[in-house]
Amino acid sequence: LFGPGPSNVPPRVLAAGGRPIIGHMHSEMFGIMNEIKQGIQYAFQTNHSMTLAMSGSGHTAMECAVFNIVEPGESVLVAVNGIWGERVAEIAERMGAKVHTLAKAPGGHFTNA
Repeated sequence: LFGPGPSNVPPRVLAAGGRPIIGHMHSEMFGIMNEIKQGIQYAFQTNHSMTLAMSGSGHTAMECAVFNIVEPGESVLVAVNGIWGERVAEIAERMGAKVHTLAKAPGGHFTNA
């Protein structure tokens, strides 16, 4: 696992964890998800009705991004300077993209020069 942690949890987060659980079909949850959807639509400047939030890891987010941006057969340039760049390249290859990489040592940076 490449997740962050351990980390200190703020008291308000700890308190929220002690509240009663609401189910995914509860009316309050529908309201919460609608607020999240509106925030996502604003952030991405879209009114598309299929905007949604999903729970997952950083890898899940990368996979969703690549699969929504890249079509099979397209060429993709991936800057690889660590595990996350390697994962993006693997995801794109797996979905059938023509992957080209720029590689630096882990932690290295890229410029447009």
